Amino acid sequence: MKHIVYLISFLTLAIIGCSPEEEENPFTNSPPLTEEYDPTNKEDKDEENITQPSEDSRYYAKYEVYMPLGYSGQTSSRIISFMSENGGKTIKTSNSSWEGTYGPFKKGSKLYLKVEAEIGGIRKNVEYYVRLSVSRDKEPFVIKGEQRQIETSSLSTSYTIDF
Repeated sequence: MKHIVYLISFLTLAIIGCSPEEEENPFTNSPPLTEEYDPTNKEDKDEENITQPSEDSRYYAKYEVYMPLGYSGQTSSRIISFMSENGGKTIKTSNSSWEGTYGPFKKGSKLYLKVEAEIGGIRKNVEYYVRLSVSRDKEPFVIKGEQRQIETSSLSTSYTIDF
């Protein structure tokens, strides 16, 4: 008797599972094998959208400064000027390094970064630098401007967003 119940269950499952009206196999939740590429499907286009800029793209600027000044017991300061999303800004810091991220900006925006030693000694044999990196939407930052120099009191770089 058990064998007959198993046989009937097996035949029922086989008939239901092989029915041509079924679009999906109810036992595996897999899409049918006849599925074709749909160019209007958002999931298929996500990868294309990552690399294609749109007019609504938002850009972000990351500014980096490294300029250690002075010697033991000597005070030092730097004046850093840069473009923010609200226009030009200037800050003063005694830290040897500084980093800031600003935005969003639009394509065509002109970015700049400048640092000047206000007071404090210029160190010999130390390489100072300023670096300007830009990101579009959620993409990684890419260096777009950089200046490096030894024994200097001023560094600057600029970039106009064009990608």
